[in-house]
Amino acid sequence: MAYQKIRNILEDTNHRIEKLHVPYENEFRMQIKYLHVKEKDILRQFIFEQEWNLGSSKVLSMLQEAGIVTASEYVLRLRSSSAIQQVMNDLLEVEHILLADIISNAHLDTSYSTTLREVLHDSFNSVLDDLIAEPNVVPCNYLEQLKSHLPEPDLTRLRTQHLQLLLGKEKLHALSEAVGLQEQWRAECEDRRSTTLGRIMLEVVQDQANAIETLFASAKTKSLSWKYYLALLHLVAVAIEGDKVEIVRVKGILKDLFNRVVDAGDFETFMILMVSAREICMSNENVLGNYSGWYKATIGEMSYRIKKEQFVHVVELMTRLIGLEKDPEVLKVHINISVSTPPKCMELIVNYKQLCRAHLAKLLNERTRDNVSMDCETSIVIDDD
Repeated sequence: MAYQKIRNILEDTNHRIEKLHVPYENEFRMQIKYLHVKEKDILRQFIFEQEWNLGSSKVLSMLQEAGIVTASEYVLRLRSSSAIQQVMNDLLEVEHILLADIISNAHLDTSYSTTLREVLHDSFNSVLDDLIAEPNVVPCNYLEQLKSHLPEPDLTRLRTQHLQLLLGKEKLHALSEAVGLQEQWRAECEDRRSTTLGRIMLEVVQDQANAIETLFASAKTKSLSWKYYLALLHLVAVAIEGDKVEIVRVKGILKDLFNRVVDAGDFETFMILMVSAREICMSNENVLGNYSGWYKATIGEMSYRIKKEQFVHVVELMTRLIGLEKDPEVLKVHINISVSTPPKCMELIVNYKQLCRAHLAKLLNERTRDNVSMDCETSIVIDDD
């Protein structure tokens, strides 16, 4: 009788693995819940031997609930990377409680935690690559789904991991190129806001303090994707609306960046300061004010806070930046905002603004020429007569 019982359960299990929807689910749950220890061992071994199929995630979820086998145990038994990838791809879309089990066990002090961390890293890295190529390739925001299954420390680690993975994507452009591409990237960020990738990126910055620290710490390394640095900074700036503590934190970080520029005279640090401040100002004026206001307070009035030789060097850095600019509105701010100068330094600012005007004229001329070219192309009419 007992043999027939477990045989029927194994047959039912196999049927459920092969199908996406099988009736009498509650009855099956009750049956496996009250199996004896030896019967559970038989079912446990049986599930390890089956190929992953349409209903496997649902069956594994029920077996985990019944205390028969966990997702972590199942993944650890897989021997090929392709099999692991197949399972993990499913768990990113359905039965997120299984993914939560793997995440929780990956951070325990066990002999297998390192393996689970590697599995998660590869899986998240791969899915982010897929989402960057096609922002809706995964139908749901798995980070959002995991919030009901994981404690806050695990969620914080998960968000940080995704932040770091995103900052490692598309490292195609140098920081100097980011200065000119910032406007274009911001528009792209807005376009993907409602996609799965956009929602995941928004979830990643929900722990605002952690996101701010991670972003600026990564910027110091200067080895990251500036495109995703700015995209994530944009989301952080929007998210900290009204949060006085985080606004003070951001202001303090930018102040420290400016002081580092003054002390060390490093051009890359200066570029990080400028693109970061612009992104924040363009994203949410309630953080630093608008760009004109920030530029006036930081650059326009810097002579009151720094020595003459430091002022001269900062203006030299500003001058080096001009040729990288592609946003006319930024140049207009630099032209229109007055800069207080130490004695005998007015000519530096006059020359700087002249260079800004010349570069602005060049950009506007190029845009006009491009627009005329496009108009000509669209106005061509082929006469069939």
